Amino acid sequence: MCYLQKQNQKTNNMQLIEQKFTIHPVGQGLFYSGCIKTDQQQASFSMVMDCGSLSGAIDIRKEIDRFKAELMPYPKVLDLLVISHFDADHVNQIKYLLGDSIKVKRIVMPFLGFAERLFLVLKEVDNSNGYNPLNEEALQFTLDPLGSIKDNLDGDTEIYLVENDDDPIDDSDNNDDNPESTDSNDETFIFDYVGKQFIPQPDLINMGLGNSPATIYKVYDSKKGNIKGTKSFIKLMDFLFYKRPLKDIEKEQEFYGAIFEMFCIKSNLAPQNIDPLKLIEGIKALNNASCVKEWFKNAAEDLRLPVSTLTNLNTTALCLLHRNLKGIVNLVYGKNWNTKTINRQLNIKHTLHHLHVFKHHTKILPTSFFGYYIYLNWYYNLNNENFFIYPNTLLTSDGFIRSESQLQSFTNKFNTYLRDIWLMQIPHHGSKNNLKSLDFKYWYPRYTDVAYFINYGLSNRDDHPDNEIIDLLENEDFYTVHERQGLEYGVTFRYNK
Repeated sequence: MCYLQKQNQKTNNMQLIEQKFTIHPVGQGLFYSGCIKTDQQQASFSMVMDCGSLSGAIDIRKEIDRFKAELMPYPKVLDLLVISHFDADHVNQIKYLLGDSIKVKRIVMPFLGFAERLFLVLKEVDNSNGYNPLNEEALQFTLDPLGSIKDNLDGDTEIYLVENDDDPIDDSDNNDDNPESTDSNDETFIFDYVGKQFIPQPDLINMGLGNSPATIYKVYDSKKGNIKGTKSFIKLMDFLFYKRPLKDIEKEQEFYGAIFEMFCIKSNLAPQNIDPLKLIEGIKALNNASCVKEWFKNAAEDLRLPVSTLTNLNTTALCLLHRNLKGIVNLVYGKNWNTKTINRQLNIKHTLHHLHVFKHHTKILPTSFFGYYIYLNWYYNLNNENFFIYPNTLLTSDGFIRSESQLQSFTNKFNTYLRDIWLMQIPHHGSKNNLKSLDFKYWYPRYTDVAYFINYGLSNRDDHPDNEIIDLLENEDFYTVHERQGLEYGVTFRYNK
């Protein structure tokens, strides 16, 4: 039997693929999850992007518990963890998420040096007017992200650090020359990155990332990650990341280095010998933010960097567009299909639910969003290379897009993939510092509508979302997500013989 016949024989055994994505109701922060389940128990996948909130630990921990109990295919395994950036409202519940000895197979996070991560911690100390014990876990994770969760990693874990480059995202198929396989006869799903570059241990030590059993790679945001089968090598989903380039990378890196040196002098630490535990003790000794403000001021003056720009530094949170591929249909139906037969034999069911949070539970209520779409092929055009629109989602996290040039950089990166989006997150909780005067329609050079969502806390210190952002969305399809309301959506592919 030839390879293709064997491949089709395997994939035809899979009769059902179910996807579900959840924007959890956690208030001021983000907890986004996704899962893939099939009629073959071992063929499953779970992912999380960010896990944090400033709206209190109780609500988000209820959602984490619900995710583990109801959504994760395997309670002890998380296939993919994406860290968009290191603000407390996006990472302060990651250790709770990974409790109960959960193993993480893959991690994606921004490529940041140690001095830059220290700056993020000191900026939080400045915002809090001194060290705040309530932020300790988030600060530890920022300083030593891999060491703080090393018990959840092992020698099979791979970590991808995303760096920006000037090229748009590669629109080729990016097939692996040596695709991974397993010794098992069963199909399983795994996340992988094409073009990954191994980072040697000395470089990791200099970055403050040497305390981990995982294998660590550098990847560029012009390349795609994907979920694929370990036996069929069929790709189910693409993951397209974007890390905004620094305006003056050399000057900003010098600034971070200067702050690092001043902190080490204050804390009696040796800059060439980074010890995360001693660093934490140095942070805890900052009872107020006066010295931090002085460091920022002095470093900015030495580099002739306007102090007003300091709050704009490190606004390079990762954006993520996840999109479905035709491989999902291939796994359920086999590769030899055509529009006529598949429309008759493949049942595609889509769902969209509101999550309403009550005192002791979360209630799932259906919404009528799909009621005014007559033709399912608006979502699934089997004759089009861009097969899927729904449920492709663009997560912008706290990405800052303040100007036309930054917006142009963003759209140039995603290029034609912007035509594939169904749902987009309004950046940074609807902050007035993003897109306030920009035309939303400029984001999407396409002929179909885009739905939007804003996630925020009902009583947040920054008064998110901004009224002008809400006014811009008045005539758009958009959803609000906060500690009392979330959004859950998905799609099921079933083969009817």
